[in-house]
Amino acid sequence: MTRSTVSAANGSYAINGLRPGSYLVTYELDGFRTAQQPQVALHVGQQTRISVVLEVGTVEDMITITGSSPLVEVTSKEIGGTLTAQ
Repeated sequence: MTRSTVSAANGSYAINGLRPGSYLVTYELDGFRTAQQPQVALHVGQQTRISVVLEVGTVEDMITITGSSPLVEVTSKEIGGTLTAQ
């Protein structure tokens, strides 16, 4: 089961209704590296606080240019050529 939430401006968040057990918590934000907190134990009637600091990641832009070469010679003004007997 996966549950998602969005943090408030101050970074706080809450996910209610989780069953007791061990959870993997993943933090993601554009421009930052994904962070994970494995084996977060939840017990009946308990609130768990987790502190995490996201590291600045890299923003990558990929530009792809595709095209083809023209079939017509555009660097010469010559219209024809010379034909030989062969």
